[in-house]
Amino acid sequence: VNGVGIYNNGTGYTGAQPVLGDFDGKDGIDCVIGYNTSRDKSRRGFSVIRERLRYFSEILGDIDLSLSMIAEASRAMNTVGAKTDNAVNTLELWYKKLHDGEPYVPLLETGIFEEVIPIISKDCADARGMVNDLQSLKASYLKQFYNFNGVSYIAKKAERMITDEVEADEDMLSINIYDQLKCRGEMIEKVNALFDTNIKVRVNNLVIT
Repeated sequence: VNGVGIYNNGTGYTGAQPVLGDFDGKDGIDCVIGYNTSRDKSRRGFSVIRERLRYFSEILGDIDLSLSMIAEASRAMNTVGAKTDNAVNTLELWYKKLHDGEPYVPLLETGIFEEVIPIISKDCADARGMVNDLQSLKASYLKQFYNFNGVSYIAKKAERMITDEVEADEDMLSINIYDQLKCRGEMIEKVNALFDTNIKVRVNNLVIT
């Protein structure tokens, strides 16, 4: 969109298309400017959907990064250090045998491997325990993202879902769908009037029945 009116609405459009090439248009003369949501109409250069994509992509990206880091950290079942070369060699051999699936019993003079000390106070169990929480958090944000964009995303957990929760989800879903439908309907009315077409827009019955 180029140019803006007194109410911050777009007045012109510059575009490019592989077949049509580059072109400029004026709203209501040789093009029609449409909006995704009602909020987009009064905010110059603002797109609710674009901001939603940015917001949720950053959050979901952070969650996926955390899950990836936990997956890598889970490879270290324990974290230890060795005080002597002999202890280092013994540990390396023990880990190698463990990796190869072979038994190995190190010889300890005192019955205690005193040359080995933990270098982290806790192992990765706490981190691994966060996986379920992160997965639930990711599902929650995905649900919000889809519902904000008019796509039903309700987890199939009937024993945990309550009527009020389901109705609240459906109400939010309907508001977002019909707001976007209304904006597209307004645009199509202008397109039909300007270009003498008979285009119609409606919600797919598979989305809302």
